[in-house]
Amino acid sequence: KYVAVAWLVYLGLGGRIGGPRRALATLLIAALLGVHDELIQGLHPDRSFGIRDIVANGFGAAAGAWHHVAILFMALVAGLAVYPLIAAVFGLPFR
Repeated sequence: KYVAVAWLVYLGLGGRIGGPRRALATLLIAALLGVHDELIQGLHPDRSFGIRDIVANGFGAAAGAWHHVAILFMALVAGLAVYPLIAAVFGLPFR
């Protein structure tokens, strides 16, 4: 599920941060959300805290950040419109 979280974080950062810093910020924010999720689970009596789960959440966040960067890079190289449906729904410019 943290692949999807990373995608949403990446999109949410929008034009605030660009380039590799955006991917790194995505990874850090999504991974911190995973740590937060595990800490909250540790407080719940029916759930358990696990370091392995934190690591798995971090790998999911990394996969999501990398996947998004790879998609954008391939679209840029090919000169394709990046997410034209999302751009159309939100009224954003795309090429």
